[in-house]
Amino acid sequence: MTGNERSAMSSKIQSSLRKALEKVPGVIDAKVDYDHRTATVKYNPEKASPAAFVKATTNAGFPSKAAQWDAKVKPSDVVLQSVLTCPHCGHETMETMPSDSCLFFYQCVQCKGLIRPKAGDCCVFCLYGSTKCPLIQSQGRCCSG
Repeated sequence: MTGNERSAMSSKIQSSLRKALEKVPGVIDAKVDYDHRTATVKYNPEKASPAAFVKATTNAGFPSKAAQWDAKVKPSDVVLQSVLTCPHCGHETMETMPSDSCLFFYQCVQCKGLIRPKAGDCCVFCLYGSTKCPLIQSQGRCCSG
């Protein structure tokens, strides 16, 4: 096999593996270096896991083991985008969460209703958002506790 043929084959494999990984729910980005047998996966740990990567790569024809992923794949930085769903009217809107604090009040852009967390809940994103707030993601606790 010539160098060009090897390079073309490597490129096709990388592309197949990247596409397989990016189809996993919760994966934000995937980069594959087949020549070095590595993958860098940026993902939301609430929605994706190394076990899902094993399944995706195995289904793509390149079996791997969870132990290989556990040591090499790290969760992405905190996810700041969340879809807030208004409990009053059901309107959904994509919002960027503050990275260093919790949001206790939010006014729905459609019905103008005031959204606030229930007693014992961290913030509006933890209760009504598609993604927990950054403080919960990074520290496992909210700013009030």
